[in-house]
Amino acid sequence: MAAERAAARPAGRVLWYLSCELPTEGQASHTHITGITRGLEALGWRTRLFHPAIRRGRRGAVRRLLDMTTMQLGLMATIHRPDVLYVRGHFASLLAVLWAWIRRVPVVWELNGPGTDILSSWPALRPVLGLLLVSINIQVRLSSATIGVTPALADAARARGARQVFVVPNGADTELFAPSARTSAELPARFVSFIGTLARWQGINTVIDALGRPAWPADVSLVVVGDGVMAETVRERAALDSRLVYLGRVDHKEVGGIIARGICGLSPMVEPGRSLSGVVPLKLFEALACGVAVIVTDLPGQADIVRRDDVGIVIPPGDPDALAAAVARLASDPDAAQAMGRRARAVAVDQYSWASRAAETNVIIEGVLR
Repeated sequence: MAAERAAARPAGRVLWYLSCELPTEGQASHTHITGITRGLEALGWRTRLFHPAIRRGRRGAVRRLLDMTTMQLGLMATIHRPDVLYVRGHFASLLAVLWAWIRRVPVVWELNGPGTDILSSWPALRPVLGLLLVSINIQVRLSSATIGVTPALADAARARGARQVFVVPNGADTELFAPSARTSAELPARFVSFIGTLARWQGINTVIDALGRPAWPADVSLVVVGDGVMAETVRERAALDSRLVYLGRVDHKEVGGIIARGICGLSPMVEPGRSLSGVVPLKLFEALACGVAVIVTDLPGQADIVRRDDVGIVIPPGDPDALAAAVARLASDPDAAQAMGRRARAVAVDQYSWASRAAETNVIIEGVLR
């Protein structure tokens, strides 16, 4: 009922979305921003995205900070004010939040990480990490509402002194990611897929090790899509094992077709620190939307969803033998895997679409404005 009342309000109110990091197509931030803004536009909002200027070449920390500051100054110099400022939480967004607080523009602040994960993208700022966390605390306290993408992050926001706290997890484009999705990629007859950033904390080492374990079915390949620091390792292993197919970066519109053709999708995250705030990766929801079972590690968030909805198998983090055995289980029982996939698609459409996430966000914004 609340979502229906929110959808029925007069059209034309303006929301500015601030992202201090440049959203690049194919990255999780771009997918999340696009999903929420399009969903809000469908509900009658006029949205405007503010982000740093696009630049060629590698940018150092100083250049990145200057670009973020310039972008926020441009936001502040805009003649008309929005009805609400939506901020994808970042330590550097303090300037815009202070401006909104002074101008009495309500702020909805989205918390995507525990704060200490700053160093994964900004290692040079380790000496001033304490100041960056203070910036986050100030912004959370000045905001009218804070949205955590996991329950643990919502608890962290409360601990930081947030006024109102809500949980709105990630989602999926259930039209782009669907059982009927197509791809032009040449794929093996039977395979499982790993999609996303090739980083150690994503568990790519576990996946590669699992491929060589006795339990891994001989007729099942591993298709890897993505890029990152472990790309060369994946490429080298692919040269040695024909069952490993590395496609590198793939057009985002093609990814759904790859996932949908597979036996299952993998989300084998291993980094213990991330489990403290819960993990609900986009790859999980996109695999569910494609109607395939998933194999995930036993971390809060993704494991809870898989168990609750009965859409896959949960394994211990960093256990290649358990991963190989899980792949063998799904490969040997296609009826069970397909039943999981049907449940996955149904729950994705019903609960995990970006339209649903945007409707939840809209109710929060409406509450703030009231």
